[in-house]
Amino acid sequence: MQVIKLFNFFVGYRWKKAGLIFLAFSCVLFSFSVRAQEIMQREVFTRLSVGPAISFYQHNPRHSSSTSNKAAYNLSLNIEKRLNRQMAFLVGIDYFVHGLNFNSYYFKPGNSQLYSGNFDYRYEVLCNEVILPLLLRLNPLGEVRNHFSPYFNFGYNFRYVLFEHVTVTSNLDGKEEFKDFVKPRFEYPFLYPGGSSFVAMNVGVQKNFLTSHKALYIEAGVRYSLTRMLLKENFSPSSLLIRNHHLLISIGYKI
Repeated sequence: MQVIKLFNFFVGYRWKKAGLIFLAFSCVLFSFSVRAQEIMQREVFTRLSVGPAISFYQHNPRHSSSTSNKAAYNLSLNIEKRLNRQMAFLVGIDYFVHGLNFNSYYFKPGNSQLYSGNFDYRYEVLCNEVILPLLLRLNPLGEVRNHFSPYFNFGYNFRYVLFEHVTVTSNLDGKEEFKDFVKPRFEYPFLYPGGSSFVAMNVGVQKNFLTSHKALYIEAGVRYSLTRMLLKENFSPSSLLIRNHHLLISIGYKI
């Protein structure tokens, strides 16, 4: 009888131990399942990206020549609101720095404005802008079950030039004639004298982490300016208009 009781005790202990292990394992599985369900139901994400840009400028050939672009870069923070598995809406803020160099006139105070065709002064212009993007993102394959997913987005960018820094140097003797901040202007400003617009389109590919729904991505995009920049100071030609477009390459992280 003692042997039978001892046998029943060990068998019962093992069953109790197995039951506890099974219960703990079930709790873990349940918690992961709930967490996965919460992630699946998430609708709002944050996208952070940074990268260089290549700028293209079209100047007024009657008043400038030899245009070249300076180094440019873009820093972006976007909030993504998922509309469904293939579509999302993006809104955010970008910090964009770009610039250009060109030859033009420089009229010293008191001198007559003589348009002789000799562009003897080198202008260096550096622009710092804040951009507010409104974009629709399309992901045809979806990103919930695919490790890699291509996508593209398009929409409108409101741009506001915080400041422009201009340096003017003589090509004849290298003398610096002007170096200061100037008031940003556009040919047809929007909302503010320093306000304007881009039409934007981006294409990219995203590496999805399926368990967390975070992602790494790389994308290329185009910003097409809807109006020309106007550099109008007391020393410059009156119609120094510059159209600018930009090609951006960005790498980012979605959280």
